[in-house]
Amino acid sequence: MITSHYPNVSINTANPLTEQARVDNSRLDLFSPVKSTEKSAAEKPVTADDKSTSKGTDQRRSDATDNSADTYQAINPRSKQNSEQEAKQDQQAEAKQKQAEAAELKQVEKLKARDLEVKTHEQAHASVGGSYAAAPSYSYEQGPDGKRYAVGGEVQIDIAPVANDPKATVAKMQQVQAAALAPAQPSSADLAIAAKAAQQAQQARAELTAENASHAAADKGIQKRREVISGFYQQATSPHQQHSLTQTA
Repeated sequence: MITSHYPNVSINTANPLTEQARVDNSRLDLFSPVKSTEKSAAEKPVTADDKSTSKGTDQRRSDATDNSADTYQAINPRSKQNSEQEAKQDQQAEAKQKQAEAAELKQVEKLKARDLEVKTHEQAHASVGGSYAAAPSYSYEQGPDGKRYAVGGEVQIDIAPVANDPKATVAKMQQVQAAALAPAQPSSADLAIAAKAAQQAQQARAELTAENASHAAADKGIQKRREVISGFYQQATSPHQQHSLTQTA
């Protein structure tokens, strides 16, 4: 065998791969191998027994909830009655509100009709009365809508006779009577005015008749006087006729 001569140097005869493997094996011994742990309850598959158990638990919970509701109903028996009573009160309040609104609307329509009736009535008095009638005056009432409506009215009219003129009084009273009866439905006050006007017209006619009779009598007297005077003057101017007395044997 042939040997080579090397200097006196320590030669590393170790195999690197072998040494590395030995080091790795020594390290592995320091750690205990990890065993597969059992799955937790949340990761375990549900078996038939577990399902029945879960179902029983859910049923017990449901029964407990129902029992709790029953217990609440038993402890508070008026809760349902109160709810029904409140609902009934709300319905009654709503019905009353609708009735009130309908009543207000009806009242407004009634006031509108009354306003038109009053103004038409008084305008008829004023238009026919002419210069003897004043402008209409009204009394008002405020409706639910905030507006004012005429509910009453009057027209002042002059029913005094014309002084020293029965003929003018008759004409005036005829116009006053027509004004009082001008509306379609005269009131009792209107009828009273018309009756008063008719009475004064009748009195004026009586005065006019008497006046006419007096004038006629006066005219007759004057005429007679004229006739007497005329006869006197006629006789005075006529020729004088002499009468002789004759005596017979």
